[in-house]
Amino acid sequence: MKLTDNMTLEELFEEKELLEKKLKLSSIESARLKKISNEILKRNNKTIVTDSFTNDDMKSHLQLKYVNIDDIDMPDYDDRTGIEEDRIQQLANSIKEHGLIQNPVLKQLPNGRYEKKVGRRRIIATKLNGEKKILVKILPEGLTEEEEDFIIWDENNQREDLNLYDKIRFHIRFIKRRFNFTEDKEAIALINNCHYYKKQNDDISDENKENVIQLELLLNKLGSYKTVSSLMNNLQVLNFNPIVLDAMKESKISYKLAYLLNKSIPALESIYKNDLNEVTLVLNYIINKEYSVSEAESYLNNIIKKNTIKDEVDLKFNKVVKKLNKKIDSISDKEEKERIIEIINKMLKEF
Repeated sequence: MKLTDNMTLEELFEEKELLEKKLKLSSIESARLKKISNEILKRNNKTIVTDSFTNDDMKSHLQLKYVNIDDIDMPDYDDRTGIEEDRIQQLANSIKEHGLIQNPVLKQLPNGRYEKKVGRRRIIATKLNGEKKILVKILPEGLTEEEEDFIIWDENNQREDLNLYDKIRFHIRFIKRRFNFTEDKEAIALINNCHYYKKQNDDISDENKENVIQLELLLNKLGSYKTVSSLMNNLQVLNFNPIVLDAMKESKISYKLAYLLNKSIPALESIYKNDLNEVTLVLNYIINKEYSVSEAESYLNNIIKKNTIKDEVDLKFNKVVKKLNKKIDSISDKEEKERIIEIINKMLKEF
């Protein structure tokens, strides 16, 4: 067994992946996996962090300070999406009762003002309570943009209600910076390509191998995804239906329910003949009822089942009508023909 100190990063990741795929590890294998993970983290800190700070160092240098809320600038971008008025009011009530559980993170600007980095909703909610000042964490001076982003990510990732969409957006932001990309589509293409490269093993260039290593190092440091494949599988959230996505971003529904609703949309569009208003009504009904995944699945299955039965009845009915039309066409007596047509039309109206 090769010593971890003598292994390349590529070898470390390969063995780590093999061990993680096993359903049950022996005590020796568990110890080996821990050693490999620690070695990756050790090299990760050397490779990814470009300044003298490690993540823990950076966090320990955050200074707690009371600042005037009116001195805080809120940039156009937001670290998290889905800010809703009623949820802000709920947060304001919680802060009034329990205080701030996590302090916002700010950066001090050269003009003496502050720029919000994390905690937009907490700042707005505190102001809503009539407070003039708020206790915040101030970033240390001299950080690179990447180091700032790591702190923002770490602060947000600690929150239980961080939705998958925001998590993916953070990862794309880090990948763009790490690989000097300007467009989201470049980062998404890299994720997909690296997933493909992993399957090719030795049949890829050294440059592509290096891309895989650097991407896995970054994912390992962020700590949310063990493999490129798991990140790639979650990229679909970026293309969710807007109604479903907004509900998920506002924490009204879980990712599992959002996935189910999004997957059901083609069937609903088929049932309602692409009437988007009808599809929207169904989606909003499930969201507002706060259904669980199993309840939503049962509700959707009932809709599909009812419409399947209706389609079968319509099909049989149309066959009967076709046979009747043939019989009517064969009647030579004009008056008799008109009398039968009139009877059938009355029956159809009642039907």
